[in-house]
Amino acid sequence: MRTDDPETGSDPDPARVPDWPELLNRYDRLVRSTCRRFALTEAESADVAQQCWLKLWEHRQNVRDARALAGWIRTTVRRDCMVVRTARWRETPEDVPVEVTLGGVEEPDPASTVVGADDRRRLRDGIRTLPQRERLLLEVLLDPREPSYSEVAQRTGMPVGSIGPVRARALRRLRVVLGEDEGPRVVSLVGR
Repeated sequence: MRTDDPETGSDPDPARVPDWPELLNRYDRLVRSTCRRFALTEAESADVAQQCWLKLWEHRQNVRDARALAGWIRTTVRRDCMVVRTARWRETPEDVPVEVTLGGVEEPDPASTVVGADDRRRLRDGIRTLPQRERLLLEVLLDPREPSYSEVAQRTGMPVGSIGPVRARALRRLRVVLGEDEGPRVVSLVGR
């Protein structure tokens, strides 16, 4: 189905959607290089690439202009990479020493429990010093039900696109308030 110009070797109609093998060859490097920017493992990158190609395959009949494919692919891969990184972060076990009891049930080390409670208290005290908008955002993000960004936006009255930048500013201020020794460790409790 290639309609390359035999003299120039280029496609005379750049808006033409290429056939599937040509599409894979043309955009595979874009997918892989975008994944590399997110420092994903080889397996994670392969999963993201597969998700991207599957989404494109499912929506191929909606593609009207091939010139828009690179932007769509880049955006799709970025979003999927962020989902993978977030999932990886949530799966990382906490540094809580665990002892196995005689019954085989794991119990947290009491000293770690006290330190964790103290860190959470410091975090809450630090959050109280922030401007109202940042304080509200961090309190919503600390909700144990882990609300989605759309839920956070609804509860704070903030556009979804503002959540990340406001969160970053709030965390910078919080690190300063908590000090260099404790700031990074305590601020890490704000998981997102």
